[in-house]
Amino acid sequence: TELEPHGIGTTVVCPSFFKTNLSESFRSPNPNMKKTVDQLLSSSRVTAEDIADEIYRAVRKKQFWVLPHLSGRLAWAVKKYLPPLNHHSALKFARKMAHKKKQGNS
Repeated sequence: TELEPHGIGTTVVCPSFFKTNLSESFRSPNPNMKKTVDQLLSSSRVTAEDIADEIYRAVRKKQFWVLPHLSGRLAWAVKKYLPPLNHHSALKFARKMAHKKKQGNS
């Protein structure tokens, strides 16, 4: 990056859901969303400490990307190397979310 000549590195961290107390302060107009977030957080085997350890190692190695979850690494690879598949997957996910929202409002 442009700050590297000055001894300043950059590390971008892109975790998926991991165990935190995020849902305690979560607010949404959709009452089902808090339940969904709780399920996503509690189903993860990755802890905040795991994420912190990965960040620490990445910064020491001057690594730019930190993708702690396998699903995130796979999504990044698909987006980078197979853009049409990524587009198809994003549309499928958006349709699924729209359908869930419509069911929740019925």
